[in-house]
Amino acid sequence: YLQCRKEHCGRKEFLRRAAKLPGIYVPSLYAVSWNDDGTLASFQAAKKAGYHSFECDIWYTQSGEIFVCHDSTLKRQSGVDVPAWELSSKTQKKYPIIHGRGISKYPVQYYPTLDQALTFAENNKMRPLFHLKNSSQSTFTKTALEKLDKTIKKHKNLKTPVVFSSRASVVRKMKNYSFRKGYLRRTCSTVQLKKAAVFAKANRCNYQIGRASCRERV
Repeated sequence: YLQCRKEHCGRKEFLRRAAKLPGIYVPSLYAVSWNDDGTLASFQAAKKAGYHSFECDIWYTQSGEIFVCHDSTLKRQSGVDVPAWELSSKTQKKYPIIHGRGISKYPVQYYPTLDQALTFAENNKMRPLFHLKNSSQSTFTKTALEKLDKTIKKHKNLKTPVVFSSRASVVRKMKNYSFRKGYLRRTCSTVQLKKAAVFAKANRCNYQIGRASCRERV
């Protein structure tokens, strides 16, 4: 940060440099693309720029599967008012992604499964960061976390993923799994971040993630 100030770098250049530091990711730098068979092929901007990780949101669906999807519904990207937690391997090809920046560059896009995202990460030697999404209809229960952990363990050459949540009840359940754990606190308040740090340490989190911070526990 200080070096960028000294060089009068713009915000975009500062974020580009910061994203190369371990423990920091910048969502605006990542662009997703798929193969035409529907499997995840690349987080194009991150891979091309040489970044070591990518971040995505995941949902535990009604079918007992885990899918990658940013929004709580498919309306913005697929034009259908279907909740993300209704995705399944049977309906995956039913909802192609038809809206989004640079969509015309890719012939067919679908919401990838957790396994497809992990396969990409493993093949490209990148560390995945997964944000557990929750709603009144879908949450990461103990069963869901066990499935997440089991799927991760299938990928023997995968860099250990970071899994984080903003729900304290979910974080408390994440103690004895193979992935690194993080607690997301959406606040810029120093007092609230200190409280979050105490909670994260008590629940054996590797990371405390704030709106503008991601600090590895010492």
